[in-house]
Amino acid sequence: MIEKTSSFSRFLLVAAAFVIVVSGLKMAGPLLVPFLLAVFIAMIVSPLLAWLKTYRLPNGVAIFLVIGLVLSVGLLLGAVIGSSVENFRQDVPEYSAKLSAMSSSIQQWLSQRGITINAEQWSSSFDPGAVMGVVGTTLASFGNVMTNAVMILLTVIFILAENVSFGEKLRAAKGNNDSQEWLRTFSDSVHSYLAIKAAISLLTGFVIFLWLTILGVDYAVLWGLVAFLLNFIPTVGSFIAAVPAVLLA
Repeated sequence: MIEKTSSFSRFLLVAAAFVIVVSGLKMAGPLLVPFLLAVFIAMIVSPLLAWLKTYRLPNGVAIFLVIGLVLSVGLLLGAVIGSSVENFRQDVPEYSAKLSAMSSSIQQWLSQRGITINAEQWSSSFDPGAVMGVVGTTLASFGNVMTNAVMILLTVIFILAENVSFGEKLRAAKGNNDSQEWLRTFSDSVHSYLAIKAAISLLTGFVIFLWLTILGVDYAVLWGLVAFLLNFIPTVGSFIAAVPAVLLA
């Protein structure tokens, strides 16, 4: 009886802790998303920082060069995404109308072949307005992230500064040599993975941009950038990036 009571109490404690953690993450969303983005950016550029350090540049100079590159790329992306998103949101009604016409044509084509679908069920299953609204809202979220650019940049600088001095702190601690070797191997593996992933994502974004340009799809630059960014999401990122481009095509 005591064991059952103890197990039930432990379950209640775990459930309460889970609710508290989820609530905390939800409340911290406005701060958590920029922080995670800063961590992601720092991980992406850390191989470049390590490469600059091989030329025996001072830590401050190496970080300054990397941050300058990040800032330049961020301003370029912000300008392109900001203008494209605004234009796209203005064109959403036009695209919704085209998708509605396409939806009606598909429904008519199925009906001619004896496949009858209830109009209400078809509308609830495929709502072009809702689809384009989701796409527009998702793209707008990229612009909202840009409003936290200063906080993101400062966080990236802090992470890179700690990353540079981490090895020195570890050597000063004179810890286990096996632990130091494991951390070094792990860091090199992460850097290699991110470098390869960034190269593949860049190639994917360029190919999609080129393909959409040839097909004459609107906002080819925007969809190429979205594909580049979402390709960092394993497995499903590329498929998610392809959805709006396919709908517009």
